[in-house]
Amino acid sequence: MKKDNNYIRKEADDLLKGNLRELFFQNNMNLKEHSASAGEDNGTDFYFDVTSENEEHNFFFRNQNKGTYDDLVIIKNNNDENFAKISYQISLRNVSNYYYEFDEAMIFTICDLNSNNIYWYDIQNDYSLKERILNQKSNNVKSIQIYIPTENVLNENTLKDFIDKIHYSKYIQLRKKKYISGNLEADYSKIEVDIRGKHIIDKIHYVIKLFEGIAVLPTDVISQLPPFKGKENNTFINRSTLNTESEDFFDFIESIILENDELKLKSNEVLIDNQKEKLKDIIDFLQVNMIHHIVWRGKQPKMRICVHKLFEYKKCDCERCNLERLDFKKTNILLGKDLENNTVYERLRRGYTHYLLGDYKKSVELFLEIYNDSTKTNNPITYTISTYNLTKLKRLIKSSYYGDDENQILEQLNPIKFDIDEPFINSKAPYFLEVFRDIKEKRFYEIVRDEIENCYDEIQKISFNDKYGISYSHNKYEDLKYSFLRFTNYLEHNFIIFNHYAEFKLLSKKVLESVFALYTLKNIHTEKHEKFSWSVIEMWIFNVDEDSTKHLLKKYSINKIKIDETLNIISRINELVENLIQSNEYLDDLSSWNKPLKVDTILNQILLITSLLNVDYSDKDKILLNVIELCEVLQSKNKIPYNQLIKFVENNEDEISKERIKQILDLFFNDENQKYNFGRAINIYAEKSTKTEIEEFIKRLLKINDLDEIDINLEDKYLKKLFYSFTFLDKDFTDRFIQKIINNLNEKFDRELYNFLSIYGFIGYDEDLFKKYVSSVPNYSNIDNDSRHYFLSYENLELGSVINLIYKYNLEITEELKKLSNKSHKKYFDYYCWLLDIDNFDYSKFNSHWILEYRTIHYFERFKKSEKLKSEIMKSLKSDYIEGVSKLFFEIYT
Repeated sequence: MKKDNNYIRKEADDLLKGNLRELFFQNNMNLKEHSASAGEDNGTDFYFDVTSENEEHNFFFRNQNKGTYDDLVIIKNNNDENFAKISYQISLRNVSNYYYEFDEAMIFTICDLNSNNIYWYDIQNDYSLKERILNQKSNNVKSIQIYIPTENVLNENTLKDFIDKIHYSKYIQLRKKKYISGNLEADYSKIEVDIRGKHIIDKIHYVIKLFEGIAVLPTDVISQLPPFKGKENNTFINRSTLNTESEDFFDFIESIILENDELKLKSNEVLIDNQKEKLKDIIDFLQVNMIHHIVWRGKQPKMRICVHKLFEYKKCDCERCNLERLDFKKTNILLGKDLENNTVYERLRRGYTHYLLGDYKKSVELFLEIYNDSTKTNNPITYTISTYNLTKLKRLIKSSYYGDDENQILEQLNPIKFDIDEPFINSKAPYFLEVFRDIKEKRFYEIVRDEIENCYDEIQKISFNDKYGISYSHNKYEDLKYSFLRFTNYLEHNFIIFNHYAEFKLLSKKVLESVFALYTLKNIHTEKHEKFSWSVIEMWIFNVDEDSTKHLLKKYSINKIKIDETLNIISRINELVENLIQSNEYLDDLSSWNKPLKVDTILNQILLITSLLNVDYSDKDKILLNVIELCEVLQSKNKIPYNQLIKFVENNEDEISKERIKQILDLFFNDENQKYNFGRAINIYAEKSTKTEIEEFIKRLLKINDLDEIDINLEDKYLKKLFYSFTFLDKDFTDRFIQKIINNLNEKFDRELYNFLSIYGFIGYDEDLFKKYVSSVPNYSNIDNDSRHYFLSYENLELGSVINLIYKYNLEITEELKKLSNKSHKKYFDYYCWLLDIDNFDYSKFNSHWILEYRTIHYFERFKKSEKLKSEIMKSLKSDYIEGVSKLFFEIYT
């Protein structure tokens, strides 16, 4: 007799309940099961209540259970991102309910009735479902594949993880309901009444102006607003696409054309007053809300609308946009103009711009004016924005303002609190309720933080699995991009004081790391990020610090980056620097550490990024020349990016001209700056220069008229940096110079001077001088751990330098030299014993990390000679893989 579906369902249900009951009982818990009364409606079979031995409630969870006697479909393609998972198809409606609608945790189970194994899947925690649900809806598909990990077999070993996932599902569902759910409580019915009978242009324009002060709306709000939304609940925004079944709205947008930089209707009709201005307002709204496409979701097919073809890309000349381009001069001119006839939006923008400039006092004045003018009854939107910003400014005044009138300003700000609440908003402006919550509860940040962290986690998985040949059909870049760009627009166009806070910078770092991870993918079957856009470069310049950048570049081994040539990125970077040059007189006002915009940080990042660009060197040189010109006129020399100027020379030594290097070195010498090591830049300059040019350079630097006047004094801050340059001069001079130095050494030995001479090849091996050098090695063996200052190393660097010369001169390492290891601290004793006897060392004490300690060409040449070392490193990497060791191993031995 064939087992029908009813029989299979009962078998599966009995298996699941019996296993759950026994597992919970063994762990001092009781299971109470309830068959779901509405299972057919919401895809739930059971509602389980787990209690303690004393019948105290622990937790609830819902369940849909499936059973089968057929073989489970397990993905066997190891290049598939769902490799080794069970593939199972279920209703899209049910999955959407599980993911978005349920307050309680939902666990999906499938029972293999042949093996009696029960596989469980915490479906609400699968972040890939969000995008896949949208895609299935877009394609009018009623089902969706889910992928269940085969390791999730319900048993004693997985029970703890099973319970943890239930608790986390509950937590994540509460967050979704609070931040993401489409079931908004805002009431838009009054809008429908107010726009009834209006022309579609006036309908849309009315709604946009209803939110005056809020230019960028949450996507869930836009999806609920008439006339964007039709009669069915089938309007949503995915990335940059608005899906709608509102025929009036769709047909109207489809009827707009851009002709000779002017928006108009295809019919050339003028149907309402101020039609031209209203069309512009509507398209501007779509542009700033990142809606680039509109897709028809109704019954009859219609072509997708490319709204971005209607966008205007001209430069905005307002004070905020000029500041974004670092044109402080134009910004200050605009801020100095009369405010009398400006709109509320323009006043908000001005207050926000003063904040960005670090003029917190003026920002307070403007937002206070708006706050006092806009009562919470008549202007709840502007009242909310000004209240939020004033509470943020109060914190900034307390922590970062040092004017004599600090107390007076705080007296004005102290009474300001969020005294407006949800019931009030619901009664006065019900359409604004969700936007109000976003601002008051900082949901605008928490939503995008979750979205970006989800993308970041997924991209990290893609990056990790890429190393093992696993490919992915999607790379999450589009999700990441539009989440971040929409968030940035939300802050900048709604004038929310937030975008220079630590939270924003942390998000920026995660976005940049995600882009780096996608840029460095190797698998040809996974779509990688091919070229950097201006939005990424701009975010990098303004929001990611130098240390984080260096760490990420090293982590992902990035030496060059390709940029999208169509976006004029080189011109935009040049514009930033040129605007700083024109604004030099205003830059001193930005010197404080507490200002949101920091010119020195920005310049450092511009140079660092420019150095990485995979473009013609002439393009990079133009940016460099502009930076140098700016540095020459900067009144505050501490804004000069000395470190990155030197790094630029080092990273572009083949292409950079000697004239440009000299200009950079002049910045150091003119400022008498000694904080940075620019010796390598001098060496590169010497390699590119004539003997005469080198002589003149040395004379000028040491302030002498003749080279024979050089005093061998290592206290001179420049002399040590010139030794390599001396090697390019006439032999007559170098012979006299070397003899002069040797005489000095014989009279009074100086280990640093001797090391310089030896490294640069001025002198060969001299037994007497070398013995003096060896005898100068300090003894670290008697240093107590507690007596050493916490930031000083126990490594004997002087001993490392001696070994470097032993390797350079290929000296026989005698027993006497081996005894030098006794001068090392006990923490480094084995390390120096190894260096002094590489081939006969006891490799049971070996640490492969040692090859990373002291990196010179002479060390690497010595390592290369040792087959024993090569073998031991290979053995070590097999048991304990270290990325840095692996890379250096290949550099040395290949």
